[in-house]
Amino acid sequence: MEPQFIRLKPLDAILDGYLGSFPIAHALFRGSELKMLAGRELARPALDLGCGTGQFATLVAESAVDAAAGGGTMYAVNDVLTVSGGKFTAAAKFKVTEVADGVVTKVALDTAGKYGIIPANPAATAGGAGTGCTLTITYVAITEIKFSDE
Repeated sequence: MEPQFIRLKPLDAILDGYLGSFPIAHALFRGSELKMLAGRELARPALDLGCGTGQFATLVAESAVDAAAGGGTMYAVNDVLTVSGGKFTAAAKFKVTEVADGVVTKVALDTAGKYGIIPANPAATAGGAGTGCTLTITYVAITEIKFSDE
């Protein structure tokens, strides 16, 4: 069962993320804004529907938000959305799990993609009954490979 809340990271973790991704002035500005929110819980559904690149939810939340960016129009539950863009051997696919009047409000990963270059956030999607859904996606990269003689 999915947790009913999304916990926000502690302030030091948020600052570390911003310092690693943005100029120091921007990181400190966002850190001061987020001081009151750090470590708190947000009731689901938690959406990142801002006008930026989608990095806010990635850097602040301990787990993925339910949907991010634009929900599009005319979608239905169980529509499969294929992520567009980037360089890949297999594109990521998400299944629509909740809609409100045709607007996507929640998705679940259906098929993990294999990317050499990840799509920019928010990522456009194709497929399903509707149009215009974009998703802000958190990608996980392999950072260490160990070889063994065993």
